[in-house]
Amino acid sequence: MKDRRYIISGAGSGIGRAIAIKLASEGAGIILAGRNLEKLEDTLKLLPKGNHLIISTDIRLKKNCQEVSDILNGTHLDGIIANAGVGGENYYGEDDRWNEILDTNLSGTYYFVNAFLEQLKSSRAPQKHVLLTSSVLARLGVKNYTAYCASKAGLLGLMRSWAMELAEDKIMVNAISPGWVNTSMAKEGMN
Repeated sequence: MKDRRYIISGAGSGIGRAIAIKLASEGAGIILAGRNLEKLEDTLKLLPKGNHLIISTDIRLKKNCQEVSDILNGTHLDGIIANAGVGGENYYGEDDRWNEILDTNLSGTYYFVNAFLEQLKSSRAPQKHVLLTSSVLARLGVKNYTAYCASKAGLLGLMRSWAMELAEDKIMVNAISPGWVNTSMAKEGMN
């Protein structure tokens, strides 16, 4: 895995942090992306020494993803791990979180992956990957989780479409659909 490089959104905590630690322990260089610089720095401290980088950005905005891609222009990538996400309930009305949740989980993933696809396509790695973090709730309904369930189901549609589109570039596209994991997001949901 030496000389492999992965960019991970939502790398400041939870599943994104765990993925970063695992890949870095196998010798990969990691680009940690997320909104919270302090959490990203905490993740960086947990990685073995290596060729790692922190990028603080908000993937909900297409222009932010493109700006980061422009900054990293010329950096080879062997994988894009679109893990950033928000959870929680939403209720139709004035304070509905529908847009917040879909803008992060679904649109943000779309912007993030597309911003780095050219760098991934140009990699000479024998195996190139896009990995999306969906959820078991993509297949199950949960009361007052309409935005979360819809956004995570949408990621499975993105995964299937990208798998077909990117096969000719020898890029494997997959999604993981975790259930309850011991993360802050899961604990908030259970409460």
